[in-house]
Amino acid sequence: MQKKCFILLFFLLTVSSGFAQKEFYNWFFGQNATLTWSNTQNVNAGGAYGTPNAMLTGIPTAITPVSPKTQSPMSTMEGCFSVSDGNGNLMFFSDGITVWDKKWDPMPNANPLLGTQMTGNPSSAQSGVIIPYPGNASKYIAITIGSQGANNPASSVIDMTQRGGLGDVIASTRNTPFLGGRGTMSESITAVVAANRSDYWIVAPGRSATSPSYLNVWKVTSAGVQNTAPSSVTSVNHITTPMDVGGYIKFTPDAKHFAWIDYENRFFAYGDFNNTTGVISNIRVRDGALGTAFPAKEKGYGIEFTNDVKYMYLTYIDDRGINYSGLQVFDFNALLATSTPNSVAPIKQLVNTGNLGYYHFGAIQKGPDGRMYITALVSSHIWVIDNPTDPTNMKIYTLNNILGSYIGRWGLPNFSTPWFKMLISSSTGTECCSRTSASYRLEVIGGMGFDRVTKVVLSYGDGTSVTYNNPTLGIYTDTHIYDTPGLYTITVTAYDSNGAVELSTTSQIKINSCVLRVNPHIRGINE
Repeated sequence: MQKKCFILLFFLLTVSSGFAQKEFYNWFFGQNATLTWSNTQNVNAGGAYGTPNAMLTGIPTAITPVSPKTQSPMSTMEGCFSVSDGNGNLMFFSDGITVWDKKWDPMPNANPLLGTQMTGNPSSAQSGVIIPYPGNASKYIAITIGSQGANNPASSVIDMTQRGGLGDVIASTRNTPFLGGRGTMSESITAVVAANRSDYWIVAPGRSATSPSYLNVWKVTSAGVQNTAPSSVTSVNHITTPMDVGGYIKFTPDAKHFAWIDYENRFFAYGDFNNTTGVISNIRVRDGALGTAFPAKEKGYGIEFTNDVKYMYLTYIDDRGINYSGLQVFDFNALLATSTPNSVAPIKQLVNTGNLGYYHFGAIQKGPDGRMYITALVSSHIWVIDNPTDPTNMKIYTLNNILGSYIGRWGLPNFSTPWFKMLISSSTGTECCSRTSASYRLEVIGGMGFDRVTKVVLSYGDGTSVTYNNPTLGIYTDTHIYDTPGLYTITVTAYDSNGAVELSTTSQIKINSCVLRVNPHIRGINE
């Protein structure tokens, strides 16, 4: 008697690209609004700006409230962030002040009703961001920042082993300040994984009413946040307004570049980033926002990059989000190649005066499905760009009433940019039978660092292997037979073009004989 087994190998390069960054599956934002990619739907979407109506598949749905609650407890004008586990199950979410657990209850050590609030602010564009604690799978670090001149970036460690797995902020770590930064820091903050694939870099703009402004960079290691002084400080040759509203700062998916859009002073800055040293360089500034096509009251707000880093999307809005908003798309390679950014015109521009009945644009954020989502201010709708890597043929839609009775405001969740990772798991445990064909599935999901991968090798540990050259995103299947019982190590390794290992991970499988031996001397009862 032999038992057939199916082993699932998941090669997960999980970051802000590809459809499976399940850590980012659950969004909490706006006035009690939620979306999840754990359950999707088909939607008859309304086309806009010349795009015809279309049926879109794989669109997120509202998150079912955790009983006895009937709606999300969070109402935020702008700042919000959340994190889920590798299977897409919610862990916690926040507006920068309160942290709610997976049951939608406030964590005791991050609850303003108990006097334990964090330093963020719901009116801060990016009130915070979550990163894993390097070297500790049960801890996370919440990075928070206040609004309009608060000058208070801080970190708080969240221990998920507390409260029976619901987690809580470690009180002694709450609101540990980042020290030594230049300029006034508020409204904008982001995080990106370091080149060693474990540490993180935290970046916060420092505003100054007299040029220059600054970009402050701190490092986070397994020893904690290195917050006594920045690892690097880089000047941005432009004035900013310390006490005003801010725009977003984000890294490209490959972590090689960044962009920061300023709200009040109508410019964006961009440049190079060395994620080994944490040094920002080659900063350039483009003024003018939407230029002559748009009144002078528009302000820069949202920013996002396509997965292939070819295009940068920006959103603009007027002071109150009433009269004007706009969307621009730039060829990011053209911006990187020039020393005169103002000479580079956007390749796509949408101006929204409200005359067409469209709701105004707010923040823009890439979803786990690779689409780009934009808040439709003060409405239950969401804008979606279905083909962001082809902006000249942009297909933009409104997902009408997708938020139900709840409302989107200015902001969308803020996420860090991690390195890709590879995880091996089995749906039937870690044992199988010898001389039995087993099915293997290799799922490749793109992410930071994957751009250098030219070959993936799956080794079964018995001298046999399968190679995938120039791997693309998707699922690979393979079958294998172990001839001899024993303990085998399965290895998945990603290589670059020079043969250097980008990442490797292993898992063990026990192979049993599974043969039912019969004594030939035993006869049947009725013989």
